[in-house]
Amino acid sequence: MTTPPASPSSVERSYHVSRDADVAVVQAAALHLAREIGFDKKGSWEFAIAASEAATNIIKHAVEGEILLCTRGSCLELQALDRGSGIDDVEAMLRDGHSENRDLTEDEVIVGRRGLGLGLGAIKRLTDELSIAPRPGGGTALIARKYKEGSRR
Repeated sequence: MTTPPASPSSVERSYHVSRDADVAVVQAAALHLAREIGFDKKGSWEFAIAASEAATNIIKHAVEGEILLCTRGSCLELQALDRGSGIDDVEAMLRDGHSENRDLTEDEVIVGRRGLGLGLGAIKRLTDELSIAPRPGGGTALIARKYKEGSRR
């Protein structure tokens, strides 16, 4: 994964994620960053919720990882990088009701689940671009972008 060089209009902030409290820190930072570059209230919260979901997924499925929040002009970028076991079928996991590489709608019992299988689908709905790929050496890289209303994509 290559990150474009920083320009004067670019900001990049990194957050280690390993505890539940880190999710709140990431969400607040994402909300602040979005407001800082002029996103409206709705767009700011959509980006903050996407960042929160990505951080929560790191804790639930990979134990720890890194969240990078970046600006590229009028674009917000979220990178979630972990060293977990990876995702076998990304397309399936983007559908609501899928988690931990299985279809949760087939489960008769919900006790013991770590979630409802809504996180990746929510990130996809709340952002304009989403890519998910395995990382060299193990884990997953999620990159999501959200553009300011009316800006070029």
